[in-house]
Amino acid sequence: MLDLIVVVSSIVALLIIIYKFKQAHQHNKHLTDELKQERQRNANIESDLAHANQKMEHISNELERVKSNSLPIRESREEHLSSENERLTNELKQEHQRNVNLERKLRISGSSLSQASQDNEGLSNQLAQERLRNTELEKELRISGSSAYHTLLDAIYAEKRIETDEQRQKFLGHLRKVSEELGKEYQAQCFSPDYSRQDYQEAYLLRYFLPYSQPIPYLLNRLILKKDFPCQLPQDGTLTASFFGCGPGPELYGLMHYLGGSQSGINISAAMLDIATWEHGRKIVFEHLLPRVKVREFKSNLVGNARDFLPDDSEKWVSNSDLIVIQHCLNEQGNARDKQLLENLEQIVRKMKPGAVMLIVERAKYLDTKDLFGKFRYELDKKFGNSLAIEGLIKKRDGIEIKPILEVIPKELAAYFFMEDSSNSVNPVKFIWMAIAKK
Repeated sequence: MLDLIVVVSSIVALLIIIYKFKQAHQHNKHLTDELKQERQRNANIESDLAHANQKMEHISNELERVKSNSLPIRESREEHLSSENERLTNELKQEHQRNVNLERKLRISGSSLSQASQDNEGLSNQLAQERLRNTELEKELRISGSSAYHTLLDAIYAEKRIETDEQRQKFLGHLRKVSEELGKEYQAQCFSPDYSRQDYQEAYLLRYFLPYSQPIPYLLNRLILKKDFPCQLPQDGTLTASFFGCGPGPELYGLMHYLGGSQSGINISAAMLDIATWEHGRKIVFEHLLPRVKVREFKSNLVGNARDFLPDDSEKWVSNSDLIVIQHCLNEQGNARDKQLLENLEQIVRKMKPGAVMLIVERAKYLDTKDLFGKFRYELDKKFGNSLAIEGLIKKRDGIEIKPILEVIPKELAAYFFMEDSSNSVNPVKFIWMAIAKK
């Protein structure tokens, strides 16, 4: 019985094994089919991947070709955009800074509006006072010409030993012709009057001396009232001055009148620098109009080299001068020598001591001189900058105008000498000028 059970059990176990084997075989077959399918899918994927790689390679090649063709254009555009961005950024910064400055100015303007109003009122009062003072000064200058004209005329008569009325009339009639001749030389394009002629010097004294003595006191009176112009001439003691191209010395006479009228008690130590010989004319002036003035005389050529322009002694004098005057002589130098003239004028400015003032005065009718003024102003701004203070009127329409002094000249002079309407003592004389102060 036991054996039968064992046999049955073995058969059952065998059947179970056979059944499980079949199941395993079926499962393996199923897995084999799935593996084949998976392999097919992998093959398809590999094929697709190879095709995709070919397309990627084609696209990459195409992209490289496009890049090689468009790179310069792109770089140019990028460079342009970068430059444009930088420009716009700078403009934005500048605009911001302008806004900041404007706001600051608005704040300052708002806080100082009341002060500005008071300053304007003060300036208006000062301008009115200056006009009144100038009017009084011009009146004084015209009146002062009365005794000066008589003195000059009497001095010339004495030098020429002219005593009778007939001799005076004949002399003045001749001198009028000489004066007309001298005037024509001044009108010429290129001129160089022979100032060594005594009759030229006498005609100059009667026709030009007193009118040409008026700009200096007029300008000094005008400049001394300007708060922003450092015109600081000595208030006492000695005033040292240099006068270039001054002839018989009308500028010195004008300075003496100015000091006598507003700053009495000041002594003048003056130098007269000129290329021409004015012995006859200066003898009359210094013996009869300026008897107490002592001066030094130097030879000087405004368009000469260093040796002819400023010899050693005159250079030291100019360097120590409080006032330097160059009046009515630049128009005689000629355009061909403008460069040397400008260099020499700059040399004077370099030699000026701090606080010194230079005055340059010319007739407004000379167009070449106005051009020279403009060139000189440009050179001064370029080479000296803020170390100088410069004032002036160099346009004909803005020039100063000195009124005529016909009403104060002797009758015989008016009758026999000042007969033409173009006389300086009949019509107003207009001047252009520059004032340069060394800070």
